[in-house]
Amino acid sequence: MPIHKPKRESTKAGLGLPNTTKRFERTAKNRGKLTEVWNEMPDGAWHQGDVTIAEPGYTWVSDWEAGRPYVVVRFYDLDMRLVGTYIDITKPVRAVDGGFEYDDLYLDVWFVPGEAPELLDENELVEALAAKYITRALAKQARIVARNVMRMVAGG
Repeated sequence: MPIHKPKRESTKAGLGLPNTTKRFERTAKNRGKLTEVWNEMPDGAWHQGDVTIAEPGYTWVSDWEAGRPYVVVRFYDLDMRLVGTYIDITKPVRAVDGGFEYDDLYLDVWFVPGEAPELLDENELVEALAAKYITRALAKQARIVARNVMRMVAGG
């Protein structure tokens, strides 16, 4: 399947598609938190590796900060236990009317509590670069941000 153009995500649309009940709260002038609780999932649960990240009743909490080049998404199970954290590497998050948005830069960092972080989707970044969806400079910046985030996560 060919690579997709960079996705634009927002606190208005949510990260969980239409299958979630969403609540956004601004926590500061340039920060916000989006909470999404999963409803019915006709196509079944979602997984990241061996970890279930979405099924009815699971909660996603994403932290947004204007100017920051990533968005942190924490996944919680039915008992609100953290099962994993996904960090989207992005162009700087922008404040928009009623919330925030970002343009995804393909790379992601994933980690499970107590385990080392893992870099995901390097192949997508390479394909996007070849398709001219992003520039070499932007790809380089995404890799730098991803490495910095992985160091930050590994350090606690």
